[in-house]
Amino acid sequence: MNESIFTNKQEGLEDDITRLVESFIENAPQLMVKAIVSYFIGYFYDPDKAIANPWCIDDVKIVRSDLSDEQAHEVLQAVYYNFDCEIGINWDVLTTWAEELYPSKPTVVLS
Repeated sequence: MNESIFTNKQEGLEDDITRLVESFIENAPQLMVKAIVSYFIGYFYDPDKAIANPWCIDDVKIVRSDLSDEQAHEVLQAVYYNFDCEIGINWDVLTTWAEELYPSKPTVVLS
């Protein structure tokens, strides 16, 4: 890519991200990450050349509602860094990594 084109895109991207962060930081910090991810997908994603399906902490919390946002983020990081292209990312993968990192408390059945 031509360096001047890259520089212009980079500067535009930095300005846009700064505006996004400033607009969310005071009003809705929990939505900031989701907005930035959506922006990146929209900025770099070419639907004629690729597909994208982002997963977020809310998805992790669907399978494990007991996890905090930070724990759910750690689950997503584990999924990302241990990505298996033959399996992909799905609900079972999220559940498996959530259980691996944060085992469910066993239920005791009294008879």
